Amino acid sequence: MPLPNKPWPGSTLSRRRCAGVWDAPTLDPKRGVMYVATGDNYSSPATNTSDAVVALEIATGKIAWASQVQENDAYNSSCGTDKQNCPDEDGPDYDFGSSAILTKLPDGRDVLLAGQKSGLVYAFDPDKKGAVLWKVRITEAGPGSPTSVGVQWGMATD
Repeated sequence: MPLPNKPWPGSTLSRRRCAGVWDAPTLDPKRGVMYVATGDNYSSPATNTSDAVVALEIATGKIAWASQVQENDAYNSSCGTDKQNCPDEDGPDYDFGSSAILTKLPDGRDVLLAGQKSGLVYAFDPDKKGAVLWKVRITEAGPGSPTSVGVQWGMATD
């Protein structure tokens, strides 16, 4: 079913309900998918693919699975200023702001790591439709933009 395409309040520009992607995809040729870590929605209502890791089939572009860690997160820059176009949810703006990392655990199993502006890093199981294996807080986060101080713009593994 197509998403609504209606103007932003106070504007003639159209909008779609979708989550932003702030990072490059992570390719997984073994499973035939690529992963994108998503941000929040820019308009209401928030979708179930925001603040998530989404696996897309490389051959078709279809969603293979999505693992959302923060529900009801819709935010845009208006929320921090005049609120004219701020979605009802008004944050908390806990995007995944860096690419997911496909790596191996010490026992040889694959794991997908993704860090969020909330200050949490998640480990997802790519063989179980993104089931969360664990999460760890690496920093405290503020109440949302612009004070979210978690993972932004990149992570690395060793």
